[in-house]
Amino acid sequence: MAKKKARVFLKNCDNYAQSYCFNKGFIIVPKMVTGGYKIWYEIYGKGKFYDNGAIFSESEVYQAIWDLYSKILEYDENRKC
Repeated sequence: MAKKKARVFLKNCDNYAQSYCFNKGFIIVPKMVTGGYKIWYEIYGKGKFYDNGAIFSESEVYQAIWDLYSKILEYDENRKC
């Protein structure tokens, strides 16, 4: 019998922050590496790994992407002041 996958519940899914990042031109994707996933983000052809190349598990990677959307929005809002 097949194993049932555990459900992953995401918190703080800020759709406004996500659409802000899409409209600004950010590309955020999970990259598979040995031992898990790293999150790669880029804008205008320049990119880097999120959180100094931290490795996330399969259950954590999508929450980390949502956190990155929120972090980008907060950073840009604080720069405007």
